[in-house]
Amino acid sequence: MIREGLSKAALYPDGLDIHSSKGSLGLFLSNKNGKAACIQSLNEGWIQNLDDGSKAKITDEGWSRLRKDPRLDLVISDWLRLLDTWKDQERAILQRVRENITRLDHLSEALNRLLSSEDSQIDLPIEMHMKHLSENGMDVPLPQLWESIRIQYPRLTLGEFHDSLRRLRTENRIHLHAWTGPLQEIPCPDVALMAGHDIAYYASLPGLGFVLQEQLP
Repeated sequence: MIREGLSKAALYPDGLDIHSSKGSLGLFLSNKNGKAACIQSLNEGWIQNLDDGSKAKITDEGWSRLRKDPRLDLVISDWLRLLDTWKDQERAILQRVRENITRLDHLSEALNRLLSSEDSQIDLPIEMHMKHLSENGMDVPLPQLWESIRIQYPRLTLGEFHDSLRRLRTENRIHLHAWTGPLQEIPCPDVALMAGHDIAYYASLPGLGFVLQEQLP
């Protein structure tokens, strides 16, 4: 019990509850043997009380006692198993974060579609400009599409332009394609927009899809 208590204390340098309770990790069990191990560890100076005495942390003497334990191999084995457990927990947390990000993206698109009109005044013109710019079915860089549509709508804001692209994408009237090069090399980065987990930089009409090689200076 002393070895296990010091092993736990070593992993929590800021202190841990002295005794375990339901739903709470502690250095020692709350039974008779656990209390005896706690008292001996305190008397030997292997652990040090903190605050109101309900928590304790390992001391230099405790580290020395742990290193000299005849079953140090058990301590190392326990730590390695704990490391695997923490890694699994981190993977599960990251997976939930990814799922929540996807849900938020879907919610944002649903809200935009719900709160917007059936067809913004620039949705159809954007499609018309894409048909004009998409020579031989090539994808159109968003900066090129943005400059083209602004000639017809000089008061159009970049936010309205992006909202229109998202609506058209949700309705499957256009496809958005990601920038695949280094981010520091993306031309006119302010015109790009987030589409799911990708940074969209090109647009194409359904059924067409060749990446335009020419890039804006």
